[in-house]
Amino acid sequence: RGTVWARAPGGAGAKLTVTTAALTGDLVAGHAVFAVEEGGATRVSNRSAQAVRLRGSGKGKTVVVAAGMGAVVLPGKAPTTPVPLPAAPRWQPGPELFLAIDGGATIRRPFTATAGAAGYRVEIARDLEGQDLVTQVQANGNATTFEAHNLPPGTYWARVATIDQAGFESERSQELAIRVIPLLLVAAGDPGPAAGANSAVATAPGAAAIDDTAIIDPTPRAPLIVALGARVL
Repeated sequence: RGTVWARAPGGAGAKLTVTTAALTGDLVAGHAVFAVEEGGATRVSNRSAQAVRLRGSGKGKTVVVAAGMGAVVLPGKAPTTPVPLPAAPRWQPGPELFLAIDGGATIRRPFTATAGAAGYRVEIARDLEGQDLVTQVQANGNATTFEAHNLPPGTYWARVATIDQAGFESERSQELAIRVIPLLLVAAGDPGPAAGANSAVATAPGAAAIDDTAIIDPTPRAPLIVALGARVL
């Protein structure tokens, strides 16, 4: 049981083959999701591949699943007739620059709800293509906002996808660029380090209000992402 996010390379004759207990699937130039359930049933969501050719483990015909379509294959059965995938959510307006206090930032961004959604999958990656994942979360269908905690300074890209009642997964939303910069706190009268393009300086109202005793936590904190009704994978 599990989920495979498969990406096939482009180029003439190039393909990627995924095999489960229920099927063999060939992807051509694109991205598809293979979700294997208990008992071996496999749900295939063709997000963007030119085509996904599915062959059941038993006797039966080969079914071609076009981009934006999905199909189910049960062990020993032929693939079902492809159906449309759900619509992808859209990001709502909000901040894209966040300050990291004590090494990490908390970000919060809303997204549009998709009618009939059973859940959503939110991903945060270090690269524009979304392959170098920092973390991901699966939330229930009532979630329309996500939070990520303890993100260190850097640039990230966030995406969200819809999961419908049948278990098919939409194409990911347009990527959302998120930038985290460190916040430096200095006492009044202390020039401190100059704030550059990659940092910000906040001046406290008075030295008496400052506790500058260093507190060192030797345990690195991993980024944590949460959402309403979420379960971390």
